[in-house]
Amino acid sequence: MNLMHITLRALRVLVWLGSAFSCGLLFGLPCPVPFQAAPQPVTFTAEQDQQNMQEQLGIRALRAGPSGNEKAPNHANYDESKANPFRTCPIP
Repeated sequence: MNLMHITLRALRVLVWLGSAFSCGLLFGLPCPVPFQAAPQPVTFTAEQDQQNMQEQLGIRALRAGPSGNEKAPNHANYDESKANPFRTCPIP
């Protein structure tokens, strides 16, 4: 490394430090804080995790899925005769 390279590197560090502290003084932003330990991770069961995610997303209730009972208002109405079995494939 030559002296010019070291000087440019020191200048970049000084500019970064100056911008970090000036942002705090000019805009009221906090100055960089020393490293803090991360909080301990929380261990959830599957039900607790689902409840936590629903609370974060604001989901209050889940919609009922299709019923196997044909007389139910939300019965699954699959008509297999209308399904496309893909017997003929298109020619590429």
